[in-house]
Amino acid sequence: MTPKELAFLNRRRQLLRIWRITGPLLLLVLAVGVVLMFLNYPLMFNPYEAIDRFEAGTLDVSTLQLMALLLPVAMLMLFVMLLVVVLLAFAVMGNDKKYLAIIERLYRHGQDNRD
Repeated sequence: MTPKELAFLNRRRQLLRIWRITGPLLLLVLAVGVVLMFLNYPLMFNPYEAIDRFEAGTLDVSTLQLMALLLPVAMLMLFVMLLVVVLLAFAVMGNDKKYLAIIERLYRHGQDNRD
């Protein structure tokens, strides 16, 4: 393997070691955040709560206006997040392409040594 390929593989190994800790930690933080937001701001996260308050007539006009203003922002942020996920998928596929090239070259090198 070339030094550049070895550095790439070592960097990937280090990232995998770090991810074993940070991945589950991030999931835990995300889950706690969702639960806290759901409990503290039910109108923003619980559609049934919003429907109940709207039907009961206890929903303030200012709250309704705020919710109407936040919906387009929330949708835009959703599409930005989807864009980020797709771009990350391209990055992952690029890394996989490098891995496959390294494996293919090593496999061919191993086949050449057998002959």
